[in-house]
Amino acid sequence: MPSTSTRADLSHRLPFPAHPKSTRLLSEPILYLPPVHISVPSHSAETYRIDARGVYSPLRCPAANDVQASTIALHKALHQFRPVTDEHAQMPYAEVFNWGELLLPLDMEHEWYAVACHSTCENGDLGGPSYDLDEKTHSEALRSGGLILYWRGISNPATGTNLTTCIWQSRAHAITANSGPHHIRALRQAVTSCEKFELHRYRLRKLSGERALRVEAYDRGDDGW
Repeated sequence: MPSTSTRADLSHRLPFPAHPKSTRLLSEPILYLPPVHISVPSHSAETYRIDARGVYSPLRCPAANDVQASTIALHKALHQFRPVTDEHAQMPYAEVFNWGELLLPLDMEHEWYAVACHSTCENGDLGGPSYDLDEKTHSEALRSGGLILYWRGISNPATGTNLTTCIWQSRAHAITANSGPHHIRALRQAVTSCEKFELHRYRLRKLSGERALRVEAYDRGDDGW
C-alpha cells in the first residue's frame, strides 16, 4: 500500500494524461484533490438565509480561520477517499464511499457541498471531444476556486453507467464554476448524448462531538459559509 505522502502526490496531479487517446478506457477511478485554497465565491446564489419563521436574515459567515482549518482537515481526510462497491453508479451516494472512515477532529463543526452526476452514456470513455470538454470544465472549476475533490468512476463497459462527484467549499463556489461556458456546453452535450444524466446535490455535515461526516440530501440554504 502506498504511503500517505505518495498518495497525496498522486492525488494532486491533474487527472488528464498528456496523451488521452493512448488509453481509451479508464483502468481505475480518478481521484483529484487540488491544493487547498480558501476563497470567497465571486457569485453567491443566496445572500440571505430563511429561518423557520419565514424571515430572511443576512448570512453569517464563519471566521476565515475556522473555514480554513475545517477544509484543511477535510482535505487531509479525503486522501483516503475511495468507493466501497463496484456498483457505484447504482448505489445511494451515502453508501458508495467510505464516509465512515474519513475521521475529522471531534470538536470541529462545518458543512460542505457535494454534487453527484449519475450518467448512462453509450460512449463512456475519455477519448475524443468528450475528453477535451471534460478537461476544459475541470480547468474552469480550478480557476473559479472552491473545489476540494473531484472523483470519477470507471464506466461500466456493458451498461455505460458511471458516477462522477465533486466536493466544494460551498454551494456558491459550485454555482460559480457551473456558470462558466465550458460547464454549460458540457451539460448540454451530456443531456443530448447520454441516455441518462442526473445531478444530485448533497450537504456534507461535520457536527461537534462526532468524528465522521454526515451525508444528507441538499434541501435549501447555503453550505460551507
